[in-house]
Amino acid sequence: MKPETRAYDLLSDISYIIRKPRHQRTLSDAELRTTSDKLAYLTEAGLNVEWLRTNREAYLERKKRDAYELGWLT
Repeated sequence: MKPETRAYDLLSDISYIIRKPRHQRTLSDAELRTTSDKLAYLTEAGLNVEWLRTNREAYLERKKRDAYELGWLT
């Protein structure tokens, strides 16, 4: 697969996650790892995806906070 095609596919996948309605945005740990891998690949390809990484980090913090509030984590 051409690098350009791979980058397009990765951006498409990440775009899908971003466009999910808020009530459906709970991501599994596997989806988060996959997204992280995709961001790393895009960064290596020379794309500036820092804004996506920042949004991902904010999501992880919210997910962790919500888990503590619900008593899932101690």
